[in-house]
Amino acid sequence: MNAMSLQAMPRADGQALEFAEAAGNAAVDRGRRLFDLLREKWHEVPGGLMGRVDTEHVLGLSDWELRDFWRGVHHEASTGPAYPVRGWYHELYRDQFRGKRVLEVGSGMGIDALHFIAHGAKWHFADIAPSNLRLIRRLLDAFGYDCDGITYVEDLGSLDALPGDFDFIFCHDALTRLPFAFARHLALHLLPHLTPGGRWIELCYPRARWERDRRPPFADWGRVTDGDETPWAEWYDRDRLAERFAPAQFAPLLAFDFYNDDFNWFDLRFDAVPDRQKAMSYLSGAGRASHALGLQASAFQVHPGSEIAEQRTAAGTALRVRTSPRIWSYAAHGTIGAATLGQIVPPGAEDVLPVIEADVLVTEGHVGVGILADDLQNFVGQERLLVPRDAPYKVVLPCPAGLAKYRLMFRNAMAGDVRSEFAVTRLALACRSAEELTERQSDGVDGPVIPLSAIVRRHWATIARENEAPDAPQPKPDVPVFVRAVAIDELDRALGHAEPSRGIATDRGKDFRAWKMETDDAPILAYLYRNHRPARHLEFGTWEGFGATLCATNCDAEVWTLNHPDGERNAAGQMAYSRQMRESEERPDGATPIEGDGATYQTDAGAFIGWRYRKAGLAHRVHQILADSREWDPRDFAPGFFDSILIDGGHHSDVVASDTEKALPLLRPGGLMLWHDFCPAEGPMTDFPATRGVVNAVHRQWRTWSRHFVQIFWIRPSYVLLGVKR
Repeated sequence: MNAMSLQAMPRADGQALEFAEAAGNAAVDRGRRLFDLLREKWHEVPGGLMGRVDTEHVLGLSDWELRDFWRGVHHEASTGPAYPVRGWYHELYRDQFRGKRVLEVGSGMGIDALHFIAHGAKWHFADIAPSNLRLIRRLLDAFGYDCDGITYVEDLGSLDALPGDFDFIFCHDALTRLPFAFARHLALHLLPHLTPGGRWIELCYPRARWERDRRPPFADWGRVTDGDETPWAEWYDRDRLAERFAPAQFAPLLAFDFYNDDFNWFDLRFDAVPDRQKAMSYLSGAGRASHALGLQASAFQVHPGSEIAEQRTAAGTALRVRTSPRIWSYAAHGTIGAATLGQIVPPGAEDVLPVIEADVLVTEGHVGVGILADDLQNFVGQERLLVPRDAPYKVVLPCPAGLAKYRLMFRNAMAGDVRSEFAVTRLALACRSAEELTERQSDGVDGPVIPLSAIVRRHWATIARENEAPDAPQPKPDVPVFVRAVAIDELDRALGHAEPSRGIATDRGKDFRAWKMETDDAPILAYLYRNHRPARHLEFGTWEGFGATLCATNCDAEVWTLNHPDGERNAAGQMAYSRQMRESEERPDGATPIEGDGATYQTDAGAFIGWRYRKAGLAHRVHQILADSREWDPRDFAPGFFDSILIDGGHHSDVVASDTEKALPLLRPGGLMLWHDFCPAEGPMTDFPATRGVVNAVHRQWRTWSRHFVQIFWIRPSYVLLGVKR
């Protein structure tokens, strides 16, 4: 039993025990008793930003009073101070729901539903409280609206009778008020009614709110979150949702906390949806046998420079590990034999693999977790990279057949000679079906919009150390920042270009951490220059002149390019761009090595600045400016002088912000603004300081900068953010 479940046990009073007993009997009575207990509370529903109303009382209003009442509640709950609560997602999903079939679980008084119905959604209501549904019928009649259907949820069997093929299932905090085991029953009864590729949208309460409320038992926490007589409330994060739906797999399009961490939002796409029979088999636990492993420091081999120790917690023993400061250095590994793994696979089981499960809580730095072959050299599956957060990661590592021994390895994934610290709170052997182990290489950025605020928050400890004061508070905008994503193949339509962008020669499936400007972003930028055809182009960050050459060879532009004469430095004052060069490698005339080995050169300073455009014979079209961009005075150029501008100079957040502020007045209406090294995917955000600096600058200035553009979006996959000037 993990720490969360121990601390969440209900207190032993009559109401809590009755509720827990009803939840435990759900498999026998199909949840009838539990729903009856919930019905005693949930005819009282949210009625605005702060208040609650009893739907039995509202039913006494006349039609015109009812219309005015609902309009007032909707206005109070979604505009002005309440826009960050409901208004933002009313705006975000208004067009997405239009013409689509949406099943809402827990309809309340229809604050969300009637708004979306008015904008063309085909809505189906489901609720456990009869008075709530009577009020919905009255409201539909009063406004002259129609709906897709109304279902009274008497027990779990009522859900089985729902129609299928919903495009969306929408749950506004309905399941967060249920014990986890019963919420899993409810979710797996609902999931078969979703169409393949459909989306499950859910508002929950985050762990941060529970911790802020001093971690009360879930039987008590409901009274804190939703008032007296509320029998239960639980927190959720992405891992707990994955556990609730397992082994059904989803792609998380959105997952973030909002409104001062009072709520969190999940938009999950299910490409494969189980039928009812298969979903019910998930509840039986078939194919999920597991065997817990004891946590003893003596069972692990500790590598040089690392430390491991046992620690007693309320949930039992945990292993605390402190790594060596060297990036990618091994910290500790344990060995499991193939024979031991084989024992947990049920006899006669087909299409299942043994797996190693680990619950890992990262407190400092970045940690890599994976399985190595017996030689301790090669990973036999995908390594998981973990960054600090409040809740443990639930890591599942498949063990492919063919090895005599499997080495579970933990290592430091933090750059900059910084130690990482983490705790292993659970280890187990289990078996999982092939369906459950299907991996989605989304890196968390495969949705139509990217939750930038959530990404910045997830990496804030590192961002603050590199780009802000080390103890700077996490930014919490009133409304979370989202950045639209446009696939490379959709660029032509997004920008109105005649040349199909499908032909851009970039590997769409390449790991972001192996991405290179010269081979992967260059074809995208060349396409943009070729089709936008700027006459005058400005570039912050010349480096060796690759970018200026790329622009000048793909259009007739006259290019101005700016570079610090001494090159870029990181937060520690070290050279950002230097490398050892082989004797056979070409280098510019006059280049001198850095003192030391005689073979290492700083490639963005001195003779290296712009040497590639000079070699290409383009110096007559390129104007080189040597200056610190923060001190450069742009007043030599008239407003709107440039047709396109590339921001690719210093990557510290303050430098990116300064360069952008200077560039904005210089770009003409309809001109292209391009920010390089913007890639909000997990790998680059974990590994690359330049990416963290650019993403942080964009997030910090989003509300100001976005007003200057008619559209602004991340090109996926790439390291390019693109804006079209208003």
